[in-house]
Amino acid sequence: MLSDPLVIKVPTLSAHSALTIAESDSFARVDAGDGSARYTCPAVLISTGGSGSPATLKIAHSVSNENKPAKTDRTLARLDFLVKDAEGREMTAFVYAVVGVPRGALTSADGDELSALIMTQVLVGVLAVSSTAATLDETKLTRILAGES
Repeated sequence: MLSDPLVIKVPTLSAHSALTIAESDSFARVDAGDGSARYTCPAVLISTGGSGSPATLKIAHSVSNENKPAKTDRTLARLDFLVKDAEGREMTAFVYAVVGVPRGALTSADGDELSALIMTQVLVGVLAVSSTAATLDETKLTRILAGES
């Protein structure tokens, strides 16, 4: 089981920067069992200079059948942020990742097993690593969210 409280370090994705940690937040475990856990933080220190927003982190594990007859091990990590609109109405903003690895999946003829770590590293590269330098680049995510594909 992960530590309680779970300390989350938030990197700065500023264009062309090396990896730096902007903030650290502590998420307290409020529920655990049946392959999942929920953590809360009263005020995540999002790097906007604001006072922070309440957030909930859910980590869950399951098995799916999308690769029948093989089973697929799935892991979900989801962050929900409580936010307000211009009129003060509360809403939930969220970000999540699901990693699914079919049991026994191979990545090469040499028998290398598929790794969730490798797949996650590639996803981070897609979203936040410069295509031309060994630095982080938030403009990739900004462009994707703006509708580029």
